Amino acid sequence: MNKSKSKLIDISGAFIVIEANDQAKNVLQSAIEHVVNNPKIIFNRNMSTGIETIKSLTQSKGINMVISDIQYSDTFNIHTLIRKMEDTPSLWNVPLILYTNEIDAEMINKIRKNIKHLPFRIIIKSRDYILIAKTCQELLEFQEENKYYLEIENSVATYARIGNTTLILNMFKKIDVYATKYKKAFPEAKVNFLKGKTYYELWKMKLVASDNLVKEIEKCAHDSPEALAKVAELELLTKEVENYNSKAEEYFGAAKETFPNFWPNLYMLFNISMVKNKMVKAKEYLCKLIDIFPEQSEYYFKMGKINEFEGDLIGALGNYYTAARSLMEHGYAGRPTEHVMEIVDKSLSLTKKLMKKHNITRLSTPEHIHSFDDFLPMETLQKVNAMSRKAMKEVVKDNPKDATLYNKIAITHRRTGDLLTAIKMYEKALVIDPDDYRIRINYAAAIALRGSWDQAVEEMGKVLELDSEGEDEEICNSLADILEKKDKVRLEEILI
Repeated sequence: MNKSKSKLIDISGAFIVIEANDQAKNVLQSAIEHVVNNPKIIFNRNMSTGIETIKSLTQSKGINMVISDIQYSDTFNIHTLIRKMEDTPSLWNVPLILYTNEIDAEMINKIRKNIKHLPFRIIIKSRDYILIAKTCQELLEFQEENKYYLEIENSVATYARIGNTTLILNMFKKIDVYATKYKKAFPEAKVNFLKGKTYYELWKMKLVASDNLVKEIEKCAHDSPEALAKVAELELLTKEVENYNSKAEEYFGAAKETFPNFWPNLYMLFNISMVKNKMVKAKEYLCKLIDIFPEQSEYYFKMGKINEFEGDLIGALGNYYTAARSLMEHGYAGRPTEHVMEIVDKSLSLTKKLMKKHNITRLSTPEHIHSFDDFLPMETLQKVNAMSRKAMKEVVKDNPKDATLYNKIAITHRRTGDLLTAIKMYEKALVIDPDDYRIRINYAAAIALRGSWDQAVEEMGKVLELDSEGEDEEICNSLADILEKKDKVRLEEILI
């Protein structure tokens, strides 16, 4: 690229620059002005204000590019920025340039592994604004073509959601037209992936239609004309299902041949394996996704669910723990509460199952280790319990009026024998929702373990008033009997 300004690009969006050094800002400004006619450049000295700027411009789609340093010293750093952009689909076509002095390969690789959708480049800081300008121009050109790729992806997803088979089938022709016209954004692997995904959506739609038709046949009189007609229809539909599945796997396989680590393709192959109950293959693809994105909690969580389904409870617990730890280490803020609590609930439930299996009533004292098989150390359950609590304490900051969260936090304290803290958490939950008799049952049991048997009996009286329909009659009767006999051993056993 020469220094002539004869081919400046006219675009209206903003360039967000996150950079504290004035000299570096001047170099970046020169680079952008070399490519774009009268560019709108918004400078931010730190990551937190940069992220706020991006957030304010996201809805108006007014961002062309983000250029940022790593910002080690800020509470918000490059990892925070990447996560914020990756969590916002409308920003997936916004290029991100990391402009840095960092040359440590391990650090750079860690940053790269957080990128899933964004067009991304790394430029080592220098005064050569022409080199930076060339990278900016390449990314802007790619961005222009990539919007057509994203258009195809979004259209297929939309048509699948509304169940329009005709519109989905029309996408094959559009893919071929765009692939010919916009070669940068449509390499062979991505073309095969798009076609595979289109067939995959058709396959899913026909699977649903097939299941619904089976239900209709079951309602028909045996050998009636209506039943026979539907059976014939089902035979044709079954052939369509098989054909679309075969085509999807064929194109995904072709994409894998030319681009083995193209993660969206691996994810689709994982989904197909799950639907077809091919767990060995599903785990194979999931392991590859974990290799590519070792900090993505969702993949560990999915692996944990497969482990649990297969009966590998220790493997499942380990993966649930890693999923929760990944969320906490790389920031819970901005993640859906349901996603975090899904991991926590699975962890709490599996911990309870293992404690019952090994007759463990408390996770704090070393003398209980003898109750475990050699392959199940007490430390594993302790770590999972502590991580679950840590995750919920973050979630409760955003949901301070959620009584169930305090109840679950209390359970983690109770399992370690910290009854005083558990009782305080139950009391907080009851202040928020005094009519939740299940929380009150837990509270009654906890104060009984602390020796307040008479007060526990009073609480059970309130429980019986609240549970007027007797939904939990069995547990209420058992607990009432335990409290009457002051049987601490039985009480600990039912509270696991």
